[in-house]
Amino acid sequence: MIPIKEVASVLWDSIKATWEDLFSLMLMNLVTVLPITLAFLLSFAMVEVLRAGYETFGIILAIIGLLPLLLLPPAIAGLWNAANRVVEGLAIHWSDYWEGFRRYFWKSLVLAFVNILMLAILGANVWFYAPGNNPWGLDPGLSMAIQIFFVVMIGLWLLYQMYPLAMLLEQTDQRLRTAFRNAGVLLITRPGFAILIGLALAVAIAISTYFIVLWFLITLSLTAVVCNMAVKHLLIPHREQAAEAEDENESEDGLLDEEQPE
Repeated sequence: MIPIKEVASVLWDSIKATWEDLFSLMLMNLVTVLPITLAFLLSFAMVEVLRAGYETFGIILAIIGLLPLLLLPPAIAGLWNAANRVVEGLAIHWSDYWEGFRRYFWKSLVLAFVNILMLAILGANVWFYAPGNNPWGLDPGLSMAIQIFFVVMIGLWLLYQMYPLAMLLEQTDQRLRTAFRNAGVLLITRPGFAILIGLALAVAIAISTYFIVLWFLITLSLTAVVCNMAVKHLLIPHREQAAEAEDENESEDGLLDEEQPE
């Protein structure tokens, strides 16, 4: 059964939560995209310098341009940390943003590295199996089928990326492998939910790409709220089961205590 009403409820709750803290989220969104903006400006300057024939200076600008990009994953972690509080109905402050930035600095870099590596591997396979590229002379139909498989894998990987960081903020076990595993469980057990949420985010990204100013104002913040809201929603039945199991254990312990002889 397609969970349209369930997804619509999560999206509507996300929009309402974003609206309630819109000003703070817009400012945090603006700060989060600064590393990309700086990297773009430095890249533009590098191209112009190289065209002018100053190769050494161009290389220096290229190296400097990479530094802001290293700050992007921690900045996203800070935004996700603030969005997590928004979803909980709590007031947010800049201290929440910087707490997430500092606390998840290295873990966010690892998440970004894994994400980029997987996309590079899957993208390379899409290119490799294009007709005329692979050295084995595969049948064009078979090559296209393999390409479609890896394109689907890219789509699934992008859907999967909605969950790990938000999962890391929710779980008591702060190991990344636990976040990866739990995110995988959420995707596998509720694929229809993930697809619909992913499609909604894809529409928002497409609109923001057309109206580029939205990237600077709200797109990342809204995405952060939606991802956190989705994870919290999906964790409800798991937490209820854990609470019931804990209550049963406490009841059993109580019975054992009563049965012990004096």
